[in-house]
Amino acid sequence: MVDLPIGEPHGPGDSPSFLYYTATRSPFGEVWLAATQRGIRRLWLAGSDESCPQALAPELGTCVRRAPRRFVVACQQLAQYFDGQRRSFDLQLDLGGSAFQRKVWAATRRIPYGQVCTYGELAQAIDAPRSARAVGGALGSNPVPIIVPCHRVLRADGTLGGFGAGVETKRALLRLEGFLQAGEEGEDVFGRRGASPRHLRPSASDRDLR
Repeated sequence: MVDLPIGEPHGPGDSPSFLYYTATRSPFGEVWLAATQRGIRRLWLAGSDESCPQALAPELGTCVRRAPRRFVVACQQLAQYFDGQRRSFDLQLDLGGSAFQRKVWAATRRIPYGQVCTYGELAQAIDAPRSARAVGGALGSNPVPIIVPCHRVLRADGTLGGFGAGVETKRALLRLEGFLQAGEEGEDVFGRRGASPRHLRPSASDRDLR
């Protein structure tokens, strides 16, 4: 996987002119995507508590346009992922967020397909070993689940923990990736985990923290 930029943080008065959006299908129902001119800004899964893309306009100070052609590559990559044919995403992102959130999201993108780590291990990976709870908060604010695969982060006791679109969707994504087998509930699964803090640390070639 080549890490791509997650976008620069926005300063005061530095908001894109337009917010574009579209919808695509998935095994979990409709998936909505929203993007600025810089890159993908939001992904909503069916079952999440987040609002529709139009609600972002007041937040970003933008006009909203439906523009499916802008999302052809993103929708293709999502379809490939849901079909088990893609393990990572090569998409330009524009996530905003605080410096801490961006570090958490960047480290989360390095968790390999079909593997998991804990909130504490992710905190170690960003050199904030006492910040497991804050890491959980940052993942709870993850604007693009699946692309930033927060479903691969579990509690320290090996249980699944929360997920914006519901724990059943989190379990289904881990089954899709082969980490959980059919019928497994995902309780105390650490005998098979694969990621470790050293795999999640940025390397000299990383570009996603610019």
